[in-house]
Amino acid sequence: MAVVLLLISVIPFSMALSTFFSDSKVAQYVGSLFMVFPTLIFLSVITMDGSDNTKKAMYGISWMPLFPAMSIFSKLATPQPDILPMRDLLLLKTDWINTEAMFILLALNIPLWFMIYLYLDSVMPNTYGVQKHPCFCLKKINRQRNSVYEDSYGEISNKIYNQDDPILIHSLTKKFGKFTAVNNLTMSIKEGEIFTILGHNGAGKTTAIFMLTGMLKTTSGRAVLYGNDVNSNIDLV
Repeated sequence: MAVVLLLISVIPFSMALSTFFSDSKVAQYVGSLFMVFPTLIFLSVITMDGSDNTKKAMYGISWMPLFPAMSIFSKLATPQPDILPMRDLLLLKTDWINTEAMFILLALNIPLWFMIYLYLDSVMPNTYGVQKHPCFCLKKINRQRNSVYEDSYGEISNKIYNQDDPILIHSLTKKFGKFTAVNNLTMSIKEGEIFTILGHNGAGKTTAIFMLTGMLKTTSGRAVLYGNDVNSNIDLV
C-alpha cells in the first residue's frame, strides 16, 4: 500500500517540480538531487532518538512524499530484537515512528502536490500561456468595458476599429528579445464577422492569434474579447 501511495504522490510532485524548468535535462538532474538529498536528511533524522524535537523534525519534512514513505519502509524493515538482534548495528531507531500517521501524511501528499502544481503552472513563466498574478486566487474577476481605450490612445479610423465591437485589439505588441514579431496591431472584430489575417511568412499572423488565445503573453498593448482581457481573464476568453 505504501509503495502505491508513493508512486501516485511522486507524479504530482514531479509535475510541480517541472514548472520551474524549460530544459528537460536540467529538470532530470534536479529531480535526481531531490531524491538523493532527502535520503541523506532522512538517515540523519532516523538515527536520532525519539525526542519531541526529532518527531517535530520528521513531521515537518513529511510534506515531501519520500519522507513518510521511507519512514514506513524503515519501520517495517527494521529487524525485531527477539528475531534478529542486529538493530543496534543498523542504527535505525524506529520505535517512535507512528506508521498510521505516516500513511495519512503520504496520502495527503497527493492532493497537496496536485494543488501546488496547478498553482505553479498558472503563475510560473512559461514559453506558452499567459502568466497569472501570484495572488490570482484572491483577485475578483472584472469584465473590461469597451471604453477602456477611449482616453488612452489617439484617433483611429472607424473602418478598422470600433469601440462597440465585441473583440477589441489595440496596440498589441510581441517582442522576442530585440526582434518584434507583432508591432502595434490595432483592430476590432464584429460579431458574426468572417475574419482572416493575411501576410507573408514571418509577418506575425500566428503570433497574433497565439496572443489572442492565451498561448503567448503580450509584450504590450491589450486585447479584450467580449469584456474579458486576455492578460487577466484568459480563463473566460
